[in-house]
Amino acid sequence: MKTLILGVAALPIAALIFLSSAPATAFGAIAPSFHFIGSSWRGYPPYIEPACEIADISADGSVATGYQWGTPGFGFRWTLAAGLAELGELTGKVGFYLPRAMSADGSVIAGTRLTCIDMEGWIWTQQTGMQPLTQTMGLTDVSFAIHHISADATVLLGHKVPDGDSALFRWSEDTGFVTLGTLAGGNAVWGGRVSGDGSVVVGTCAFRSGPGEQLLRSEAVRWLEDGTPVSLGILPGFDCSLSRGVSADGSVIVGTCRTIADNPNDMLMNAFRWTPQGGMTLLDIPAQQSSTVGVSGDGQTIVGWWSEGGPYIWNAADGFRSIEDVLVNDCGLDLAGWEIQKVYGISDDGSTVFGQAKRHVEPEWGARNYTEYQSYVATIPEPATVALLGFGSLLLIRRRRR
Repeated sequence: MKTLILGVAALPIAALIFLSSAPATAFGAIAPSFHFIGSSWRGYPPYIEPACEIADISADGSVATGYQWGTPGFGFRWTLAAGLAELGELTGKVGFYLPRAMSADGSVIAGTRLTCIDMEGWIWTQQTGMQPLTQTMGLTDVSFAIHHISADATVLLGHKVPDGDSALFRWSEDTGFVTLGTLAGGNAVWGGRVSGDGSVVVGTCAFRSGPGEQLLRSEAVRWLEDGTPVSLGILPGFDCSLSRGVSADGSVIVGTCRTIADNPNDMLMNAFRWTPQGGMTLLDIPAQQSSTVGVSGDGQTIVGWWSEGGPYIWNAADGFRSIEDVLVNDCGLDLAGWEIQKVYGISDDGSTVFGQAKRHVEPEWGARNYTEYQSYVATIPEPATVALLGFGSLLLIRRRRR
């Protein structure tokens, strides 16, 4: 286990100390930062995944959860102060304990125990540790998995497999199980996210020629509390739409529209943002291909991937910005040869992103070159805050000259 902190190379440490003592309302956010989580992975093609995978982070980005692969592997909860802490296992039950989602304050984690023959949902709290959800949810004889939870962890999204047929569900103590149905003519649903307030679930409904057959189209869907599916539609020129994220109150949904092509290089793929007032609109991005993976709680900041600049962060005021460019050029971080390869999500407050970085290593004495992969959490202040950090640095320089 290791945690590497890359500091702000362009600013004196004294400047950061000076600014950190200012009121939060004056500067809006903390200084930019970049942290590695868990152990790295030396990749020789085609093995290109990190040994540590982050699944979710808290609303303010200070707590993360995920899975550390190894012998044995383990689910973890991470904070900067404590590093990785194992979540443990259910008594007498083997399997991969894969965290999937975290409450807004980072105190509750939900996930799935996975084996080659079954699945079982579990929940972890700081007070009780890991507990099975089989009794709580009444699924003692059914395999089921957890995908996501609401901000207060009272609403769970998952799927169960009764008699071999997968069924997506929303669950809370008040409503019990609510099956999330398909659109007319649809024959499969893919789970996605539940809004922070638990009122809306987003996902995708697939239309195939038959079970396991070729995909004809898919439609992004939002389900209301009673399980009713509502299509978000498909924009002209595309064959599919897929939901990938939802704001805290369910009023903003992000996803991807794409075409169906035998050759992936021929596929047209564009990120979209949906609101009740404006419907589905493509993000104005100067690239042939783009996609989304997450959105902040207020629906204003989106993260994803685009073919011209890799992982991006977007808002209406600043448009598309490469995450790596923002960290290096705007925030002054020295990434020490690491490249931002993927982004997996963003915190509800919009300040923190997480994903995967890589760097190429050329060992001495003729050893084989390799690529190292590492999971990261990065704090990106608002542009105004970055400017204030630079202004504070100039103030200190002027004071020293006096």
